[in-house]
Formats: sequence, structure tokens, C-alpha cells
Amino acid sequence: MLALSGLALQGCQTSCGKSEDPVLWADGVTSTNSGVETYLTTPIDGKWLHFPSYRSFRLPHHFGTTDVALEAWVSFDEHPVTSNAGDPPTEFAIAGGNVVVVTDLTKDELVVKNSTCENGYYLLARITKRGL
Repeated sequence: MLALSGLALQGCQTSCGKSEDPVLWADGVTSTNSGVETYLTTPIDGKWLHFPSYRSFRLPHHFGTTDVALEAWVSFDEHPVTSNAGDPPTEFAIAGGNVVVVTDLTKDELVVKNSTCENGYYLLARITKRGL
């Protein structure tokens, strides 16, 4: 009886999103500063990427290695609020849990996915080449 009720509950579960092919984000900016190569999806004070439930982005950094570090931040605004004109945005958080999940990694790009049910996120991601 317990096994049957478990199966019945399993059939009632719903998903809050649907997986689709990753969106290629070709507008990221790669830079080198003091020998460190960095890829940024958008400028920190620019328009962040809408990152609703189950959206995936392909982020081509073209570093030629899988030895990279990913830092990701989320906000509920595409332009996080700044405290003073010209200051960095203040209303955002470091992405944690399954908000930003790396689903694929090659030597020239990685794919990030929002594996939550939240549709109001905006994303800023920074990829840094390691192993220097």
C-alpha cells in the first residue's frame, strides 16, 4: 500500500519549466588585465541577461581550455540599482544552489542553466581563465 501511494504521488509532481536548447550569447566581452583573461556576459552596469526558469545560455569564451572559474550573480532587475551614479550595482546576489548550473563545458565555451522555478532572475556571469 505504501509503495502504491508513493507511485501515485510521483505521478502528481509537476515541473515549473521545460528544458530547451541553450541560447547562444554571442555578445559577451573578453578582456585581458594583468595577464588574466576574463569573459563577461555584459558590463556589470549594463543590461543583465533575463534568466527565467530552465533557460540555458551557451557562453563562448574561446580560452582554449576547460581550466576556468565561473562566478555568477543574479538580480531581480535587468539593471540592478546603483547607490550613486557610476557606482557598481548593489541589489544583486551571488548565485547559489541550482540557480546557475554548468551543464556543459568545452575548451571554448560553457553552458549555464537556471534549474529553479524562478522566472524573475537576471544574470551576470564572469568566466576567468585559470592555470596561469
